[in-house]
Amino acid sequence: MRVGAALPDVKVARAAQEWPRQSCIFTRLPGCIGGALRMNGGAYGQRTKDAWCKHAAPTARAIFPSSMNADMHYSYRHCGAPEDIIFTQALFAGEPGDKAKIARR
Repeated sequence: MRVGAALPDVKVARAAQEWPRQSCIFTRLPGCIGGALRMNGGAYGQRTKDAWCKHAAPTARAIFPSSMNADMHYSYRHCGAPEDIIFTQALFAGEPGDKAKIARR
């Protein structure tokens, strides 16, 4: 699922339910995808790093070249991406799931 960084997290969670992709329900929280990327946001036992694949993030110099989870140096409510990047979009992988189970969760 490719989404813009300004998209509210809850819209991604709803789309993940319809898709259905259970690994993206962590986005059912207040805020936007850019904030979830920056803070490794999460809920329901999952975090951004669990579903994130890659992002687009320009800096004053160039696009931050990161396509691996390890490049982000994620920890609890933190990522190690340079402070001067601005996330513009993200690509999330999704584990298939059952719509009804995802909705209950």
